[in-house]
Amino acid sequence: MKLLDLYRAMLTLGNMTADEDGFISGSIAGMTEEVPVTIKGLRMVLPTSKQLRSGNWEHPDRVVFHPLYENVMRGESKVLEKYRNLIMTRINFIIGVVGTGMLTLAASNARHAELNPEQSKFLRITKNIDEKTLDVFGKLLDAASVADVKSQPLSLYLKRSGTVAGKKYSRVGVVAFPIYEELMKDGPAFGIKLRQRDREVIKGFFEYVFPHIADVGAYNRGSDSPIAPFTDALIRTTASVAAPLNDVIEMFKNVVDDISDLQIEMDWLPYFDTLETFQKEIRAIPMQPGNEGTPINKGVAPVETAAPATVQETAKVQQNDVSGHHAIPMSTVTAAITHPPVQHTQQQQPVARTERGLDFGSLIRSNPAYGPQYQSGPTNQAMLNRNMPSRFDAPQGWGHQQQNWNQQQQGNWGGGGGYPVTGRAII
Repeated sequence: MKLLDLYRAMLTLGNMTADEDGFISGSIAGMTEEVPVTIKGLRMVLPTSKQLRSGNWEHPDRVVFHPLYENVMRGESKVLEKYRNLIMTRINFIIGVVGTGMLTLAASNARHAELNPEQSKFLRITKNIDEKTLDVFGKLLDAASVADVKSQPLSLYLKRSGTVAGKKYSRVGVVAFPIYEELMKDGPAFGIKLRQRDREVIKGFFEYVFPHIADVGAYNRGSDSPIAPFTDALIRTTASVAAPLNDVIEMFKNVVDDISDLQIEMDWLPYFDTLETFQKEIRAIPMQPGNEGTPINKGVAPVETAAPATVQETAKVQQNDVSGHHAIPMSTVTAAITHPPVQHTQQQQPVARTERGLDFGSLIRSNPAYGPQYQSGPTNQAMLNRNMPSRFDAPQGWGHQQQNWNQQQQGNWGGGGGYPVTGRAII
């Protein structure tokens, strides 16, 4: 596998693709029409030789997706932050759709005979479910703003140094489950009144999908990668939550419609065990603006840059496989996503609900699997489209007004936040 092939595979985690020219586009939860992916008005592109040759990089209209070139003296980069947010949104959408389908199935007594013995175990967990419970679950999704990680089903952030399962790492991916944590407290959840039976059923769903959810830190993963520790920690942490989700989807795909396509493909994960074999390709592409990372402290070393590579050298590296690189046995994937020994730590501090932007509920209800038996509020595609942005450039998801965001960011990253004019229309 070449570096650009690995980058294309990585893009799929955030429902993104790149065309043959390297321009990156994405769709919201894989359901809407693809639109350009941007950061502060700059079109995201792959580091193809064509992209690196063209354009005025002193006043750029693009930002290059090159997360495997990290400056170890700095924090998470803008490119990696964008990538992480899109991954989170995809995972939260999957949790919402799968939860909606499974809970609707559990509430439909007439369909219980369709379930095999293994699937029927879920019915014991949700035996007290009724229509009001479904309504509460829908309201919790409505309260889960895409722009506010403190109200989502799952949040994921990266930090410098930390401990996972008793081992210290230079970088750690941290997973939390805000809705579940809210349900663990007494009283309303994010201002939503619910009965004890509602609380127990919805908690049971989360515990069924994520068996170690009650143990804070169980899905965290660390990295000591000398190549790209932040990116490596993000990928491995994503795999830790993707694995149980994929297991549940595989188990219920024959009785819950339209969820099989939600499985998260990560058969390329083993390549992260041998990132050093990509080092020549990684370093052949100079450090790109947006990938350098944020300063940690005053006096930090200046932004790291690679020795300038000529276009011909970069193109040559991209056209040839790295010598000696081979695919890793798929057994490595299983080892990489196995749950580590659980650490029992203090429960995280209560989370607060913030102003709601685009909610997950509207996304979930737009899914074909979302049946008419479980709908609260407008659910048609026109409503969905009305709430969607026309560009993927909001800072923390899609809950911000596009025009205001663009105005606020004028002057950032050169060109006054100018829009690309490189052959593809911007929606």
